[in-house]
Amino acid sequence: MRDDEDSLPESPELHQHGSFDRKRAQRLIELEAIPFGLQGAFGESFIGPYAVHLGAPKPLIALLSTLPLLFGALLQPLALSLMTRFKSRSNLLFSLIFIQSFTWFPVIAIGFVHLTGEESGWALLLATTIYFVSGMLSGPIWNSLVGDLIEPRNRVEAFSHRNLYTGSCMFVGFIVVGFLLKYASHRGLVLYGFALTFLIAAISRFISSIMLKWHPSPEYVSSKADYFSFLQFLERSYESNFLKFVIFVAVTNFSINISAPFVTVYLLRDLSLNYTDYSVAIAAGFVCQLLVMRRWGSILQDVGSRRVLMISSVGFAVTPFLWLFSANLWWLAFISGIRGALGAGYHLSVSTFLFDAVTPAKRARCAAYSSIINNLSIVLGSLVGGLIVSVVPRVEGLGAASLQTDSSILLLFVLSGIINVTTLAFLTSFKEVREVQHRPTTSILFDLAFLRFFGAIPFRMGNGEKKGESNR
Repeated sequence: MRDDEDSLPESPELHQHGSFDRKRAQRLIELEAIPFGLQGAFGESFIGPYAVHLGAPKPLIALLSTLPLLFGALLQPLALSLMTRFKSRSNLLFSLIFIQSFTWFPVIAIGFVHLTGEESGWALLLATTIYFVSGMLSGPIWNSLVGDLIEPRNRVEAFSHRNLYTGSCMFVGFIVVGFLLKYASHRGLVLYGFALTFLIAAISRFISSIMLKWHPSPEYVSSKADYFSFLQFLERSYESNFLKFVIFVAVTNFSINISAPFVTVYLLRDLSLNYTDYSVAIAAGFVCQLLVMRRWGSILQDVGSRRVLMISSVGFAVTPFLWLFSANLWWLAFISGIRGALGAGYHLSVSTFLFDAVTPAKRARCAAYSSIINNLSIVLGSLVGGLIVSVVPRVEGLGAASLQTDSSILLLFVLSGIINVTTLAFLTSFKEVREVQHRPTTSILFDLAFLRFFGAIPFRMGNGEKKGESNR
């Protein structure tokens, strides 16, 4: 593994692959986010509620968000092997996503087979494992291909647009599914409501696979000098800026996922929200995500991925405690909105940092190895949360008096927030890799709150025209 990992060069091999329309390729990458977002809204987002409806136990519901990720993480090196054997990365992506789209049919069938709640949970776990493994195998391949197709100067814009389209589809999808399931539940047809939503997810993912097949596929060039094992990747933890970044993201994901998999159970089972109220509460996050996505993109262009990641992570450390104040629907929607706005910046900065910090020839391998670390941290966090929930069945006196619930999941929110605060220490371990401006945090927050005029005042007072500073 060479020492040039932490650089930002253009791939020299790209000029040898033949010409293709980069603007058209970028537009196709952005538009593919529409079916991707629809399958997320109609499919992935409602696996948890589906498991709750089938009567799956809480530990099994936690496994739904952990075990598939564990298998997907362990199989990441297989994606690298497939990429070196297949000539076309777009055809390989098509094959994997095509398989993923058809896994929704066994998911639908589980509800119509006479199984106990525990049996349904295990069957759903098997089906979703196949679903997530096929999708996660496509991750390093997609990162490699997209990194070759999009010009470096257009990456933030492309990912901002893509996330905007995804968020829009997720918002619309959540609202539609919420009303659909409420209508179905009033008529005793909830299973048919879930079947229809998952069918839409399957169709959307199939469309996504077709669009991926349309991507240009420049030849993937890799030499022995670009190879390094997972162990060699870990051995560079003291010197690799990118690996330090990966470790920070991993510990953040661990703390978040102590409680994140149980939000659905908390809202539907402990607070007894109906499907419409549940959808409204969750969809608020997508609304806020849409409102601030473009602003996060422009801010990231100015101050860099690390600064955006810092602000988002500080917010993530605070939001878990907000669950303790009330169970009012609009308060729940407010929490979801804060999480959505922070998540927009967090995920945009994480995705762009990978492309900025890693050379094209090593991008797929670094993406695969970082995926292993991050998914294992998510699995570990979810397992810790599941263990706590199973050991502590009731927590009395936790939260404000207006909350009126003794859900043990409230304890997970508290622990998640405490651990998230401690992970902020890892922010000082890695540095920004691009030239950036210095902007006061107040200026950035004003900008996000659509108060750009007021945000410009501390920016000017702080002499914010300096370039090349890494804000610590």
